[in-house]
Amino acid sequence: YRGVHLKGLHTLFQTFLYFYAYSFFKNIYAGRYGKIGAGANLLVGMLAGCFNIFVTQPLDTVTTRVQANAAGNVPSEAMPEAEHEQNRRRGSPATSDQTTGVDG
Repeated sequence: YRGVHLKGLHTLFQTFLYFYAYSFFKNIYAGRYGKIGAGANLLVGMLAGCFNIFVTQPLDTVTTRVQANAAGNVPSEAMPEAEHEQNRRRGSPATSDQTTGVDG
């Protein structure tokens, strides 16, 4: 379960940040316009969600990469070379030096 501690930290930080941002934006709105209706509540929640994702997405990306590398996955930039190497080891015709489909 590599990366679980990072995912837990990400979830904790994400939840805290969302509710903090929601309270912050709600107080700003209430200070300017008074009572908050359903539409304003949705707007405040959307702003808090956008702010939350903008700030916490880099940590989520790190967590995903740690978990993917723990599972033995190869980073995407190395994938073509890794696939070629696996095909070469298996003797796949896609990597052989013979041309296929042409009799000569």
